[in-house]
Amino acid sequence: MDEVLKTGYNIVLTLLESGGDNLSESDRHLLLKRSDDVSNQDKPRMSAILQSCYRGFFACAVIGHTFVPIETIKSRYGKTLDENYHGASKSFIRFATSYWTLKEVVSDFRLNNRELISTVIFQLLLTVETEIATTFFPTPGLVKFPTKLREKAQRELLQKYGESIDIDEFIMGNPILKASPSGRGCMPLILVIFMLLVFIVANVI
Repeated sequence: MDEVLKTGYNIVLTLLESGGDNLSESDRHLLLKRSDDVSNQDKPRMSAILQSCYRGFFACAVIGHTFVPIETIKSRYGKTLDENYHGASKSFIRFATSYWTLKEVVSDFRLNNRELISTVIFQLLLTVETEIATTFFPTPGLVKFPTKLREKAQRELLQKYGESIDIDEFIMGNPILKASPSGRGCMPLILVIFMLLVFIVANVI
């Protein structure tokens, strides 16, 4: 097995175990498939595996689990997370540690072997990383969402998945929320679309 794929496979196993799921032998074969080879019969189990991975991420984020060595972050971006998120709460830094080290794995898939992008393992990791980024670590761009809207979305997901996270400490120590815009001038339609996305993520089966 390719080393990058093996790393991804082990991370998926970690997420599943942390999310309270156990893999059968057929599940293991499913994880090694290409996404195009997933049948309609496989899809219900795939959906359950994705939800377990999502729950598992929050369980890992409670303790700041690292999916790659934490030194990788400074090597790539030039700063540690503490330096980048100055004044952040401990719970936020732990959450960011799990997110950014997971993102490194997703980046390795893209950079090292583009053929791996079509694998079920990559698609699972990409989906979890993207959904976390959408609500907690947005990419700077033209469309900006107001602080209250983003805070509401974060609270909803933390209440659903982050049982052991002190939500108030997390929110108050979240430097991204402090840097968010007030929301003046944002188009109502964009806000509706964003809230719909959060609702879908929080309630996907």
